[in-house]
Amino acid sequence: MKALRLSKYGKKDVISIKDIPRPEPGKKQVLVQVHKASVNPRDWLLQEGRYQFKAFMGRPPITLGSDFSGRVAALGKGVKNTRVGDEVFGLAWKMGAFAEFVVVDEAAIAPRPRNVAPDIAAAIPCAGQTALRGLKGLKPGNCVLVNGAAGGVGSFAIQFAKAMGCHVTAVASGRNEGFCKEIGADEFINYETTSFSKSTRGQDMVFDAVGRSSFVKCRRVLAKGGVYVTPIPTVPNLMQAIKTAVLSGFGLLRTRRVRLVFARTSTEQLTQIAGWYSEGICQSTVGSTYPLADVAQAFAESKTWKTRGKIVINVADDA
Repeated sequence: MKALRLSKYGKKDVISIKDIPRPEPGKKQVLVQVHKASVNPRDWLLQEGRYQFKAFMGRPPITLGSDFSGRVAALGKGVKNTRVGDEVFGLAWKMGAFAEFVVVDEAAIAPRPRNVAPDIAAAIPCAGQTALRGLKGLKPGNCVLVNGAAGGVGSFAIQFAKAMGCHVTAVASGRNEGFCKEIGADEFINYETTSFSKSTRGQDMVFDAVGRSSFVKCRRVLAKGGVYVTPIPTVPNLMQAIKTAVLSGFGLLRTRRVRLVFARTSTEQLTQIAGWYSEGICQSTVGSTYPLADVAQAFAESKTWKTRGKIVINVADDA
């Protein structure tokens, strides 16, 4: 099969399409023929050797790619709820989705609703589940500010927070104001002209999807008991998360705190998000599309941290 392989860590000339043996599913695993995939920062961070969890990925050569949608091609022993031919989408946590076939645990996939297109489904798993987990604990009527609102995680966070009945303020560049309001933002702040940390107050949550702010800067933005959430696990964020957890009595006291969030995939989470899309509560977050052969260009766009929605890869078309 054809796959996008990382030969060694580096910024240039380290990824290429190779012919490699098709993987076989093990116990409680499924083999999926990949139709669409999508880009996440973890892909190019691993390419450059900067991914925090690279030790769990194995050493190169590695097939990159996490998010995918496709059709089940084979089943391993012990698979209970999936059949060959099922249309599914999911997350390959240890990579492998930028290929004609990928093997994943059955618990890491969910059925793709008929009215959710393959490219939309491929855009959901990593960013969508990160956003959903980050918004945990919100209640209807809460105020949420999303920094980096036009990107993959941010655009999901806007829509999911609205689905939960929250008031959402989006922070992004001025060119993305229309996009953010179209997907549900109640208010918009152009970070190019206005500092949200100086102009906004009373937020129950600041979801910093791109990690470009900090708890120290956002403390005055948060209401009493508010939480600064980010998927960017820097050392300062980690230290603040530990410190504020202790000071809040691990959530028992209404003090401002920090929470780090990571994508942990599950059929239940994927099904919940797909249901929102199927019901029309959420809409497309696909910003651009590339063939598998042009993944390097897709990575370059992702590295700008200024994408609108998710970047999708046409795997089946190119293969």
